[in-house]
Amino acid sequence: MAMHALAGAAAPTSYQALLNMDQSVLDAIPVAVYVCSADGVLVRFNRRAVELWGRTPHAGDNDERFCGAFRLYEPNGHRLARARNPMAAVLRTGVPIHDREVIIERPNGSRIVALVNIEPLKSLAGDIEGAVNCFQDITERKRAEQLLAQSEHRIRELVDALPAAIYTTDAEGRITMFNRAAAELSGREPQLGQDKWCVTWRLYRPDGSVLPHDACPLTVALKEDRAIRGVAAIAERPNGTRVPIMPFPTPLHDASGLLKGAVNMLVDLTELRRVEDGLRDNEERLRLAMQTGKIALWDWNILSDRVSWTDSFFAMLRVDKEALEATRAGFFAIVHTEDRRHVQASIERALTDDAPCELEFRAVRPDGQVVWLFANALVLRDGDRPIRMVGAMFDITERKQAEAQRDLLVAELSHRVKNTLATVISIAQQSFSKGQSVEEERRSFAARIQALAQTHGRLAEANWSGVSFRTILLDEFAPYWQEDGQNLRLCGPDIVLNSKHAVMLGMAFHELVTNAVKHGSLSRAGGLVDISWDLIAGPRERLQIRWTESNGPRIAPPTRRGFGRLLLERALASDLRGHVHMDFAEEGLKCVVTIPLREAADLPD
Repeated sequence: MAMHALAGAAAPTSYQALLNMDQSVLDAIPVAVYVCSADGVLVRFNRRAVELWGRTPHAGDNDERFCGAFRLYEPNGHRLARARNPMAAVLRTGVPIHDREVIIERPNGSRIVALVNIEPLKSLAGDIEGAVNCFQDITERKRAEQLLAQSEHRIRELVDALPAAIYTTDAEGRITMFNRAAAELSGREPQLGQDKWCVTWRLYRPDGSVLPHDACPLTVALKEDRAIRGVAAIAERPNGTRVPIMPFPTPLHDASGLLKGAVNMLVDLTELRRVEDGLRDNEERLRLAMQTGKIALWDWNILSDRVSWTDSFFAMLRVDKEALEATRAGFFAIVHTEDRRHVQASIERALTDDAPCELEFRAVRPDGQVVWLFANALVLRDGDRPIRMVGAMFDITERKQAEAQRDLLVAELSHRVKNTLATVISIAQQSFSKGQSVEEERRSFAARIQALAQTHGRLAEANWSGVSFRTILLDEFAPYWQEDGQNLRLCGPDIVLNSKHAVMLGMAFHELVTNAVKHGSLSRAGGLVDISWDLIAGPRERLQIRWTESNGPRIAPPTRRGFGRLLLERALASDLRGHVHMDFAEEGLKCVVTIPLREAADLPD
């Protein structure tokens, strides 16, 4: 009888189960939970809910319906009446609410942002018996999101100042942001939200065939959700010029791991391609050299451990044929000690796993000279048993030297980019931190960047081999120089500055010229700037430059140190190991700059 009664008892509904739940169990739930009856009366709640509300409501009180909070607000700040809050909506419609944000105000006036999830609780007949609300404090998360938005804005500004071409897209590939370098590389202004996949006008593969934008590396990165590396392309500008590039597209994800877009950096490979063309020429010469004895063939009988080499092998290694033991041990005797383990592992892998045997290693000639060799071998088997290994060996020393030169150039290019970025950031920090008007700060920053770009342009024209000091001065004075030459006098020997010193002196004299135009002798008709330079003999030959202003307005020493003066007195002293003396005489500024010549410049023959 008891068994039949137990079997016939109806299971409690979810609402009934929550009503009957022990309070200690309810309090053990790590999120805030409360339950309302069908008419909105608060019937159960846990300790975490009380903590978030900042008060303890009265369960069963008809005056506290739908929520135990003191007050509720929409995320936009509009107050929510109790009868219109999320719990009331669920009880009225029977439709659950998930991940809705509300603002809870406590009796003490403090507010938190809460994320609510409300489920209706129904009887077996489908009638609404009540609802349960699980909510959590996401105030810190919302603050973090605001800080992230501010950080993203600052990052966007920084990216726009970078010399590398960078742009971003959404998950569908639409362009959402690009920096100035990307527009310059592509030769166009991409249309945000309209252009897709790439900022370039047209793309081609390295073999010259058309690469559609919807098949470009960034497209693949988005479709396959993976970073793409090592896929070169050619960008064509609207004016028809083409630029070899290396894209570096990387997918971007939100906090939940959902794909939200991609960022792509386009590296201009023009200079690298120039080096690679030279490398290909070297490889062609290497091929011809192989035909004249720089390739050797060999055959190793594994069972008898006897090796036979062609005569070109002995010529390649400059070793006496009779002096070299024709065995595996004899071969390893010429392998560089640091490469023996690598060579041994490659051979063993080919013998046991039937893997290809292709390896590069160093060999040592009897006179100690090291040569690079490339070996390519095939294992012959009798069933599963290896019996012979035959292959070819190439002298690749010249190729390795060319690769080292290319790697050096890439490292130098990376170093220059980092130095340029550091200089731009320093200029920006000084230009936008002096309390001037926004327009004045903008003009000052733009002028200094233009001066930096002007010097870089001169260096690029000379393949970074150096630029004439006189040319730097004439560039800076170009907008103010009178055709009759009455406002500028230059006197000194021809001196070629290296890249570092050309950039620093170019920026320094830009500040002096700007100051002369605003406050000094170039600010009125009849003013004159006299610049002379010469060499000072001694244990360390030095270059001395003298700047003298005259016929201008009377001046007084400045009351503060601006960017120009800091650049002259500190940067030149620290970066060029020089000395700067400035005399703010009433009749005009006098400035003497002395720098070590051996590190700063090269005199032409």
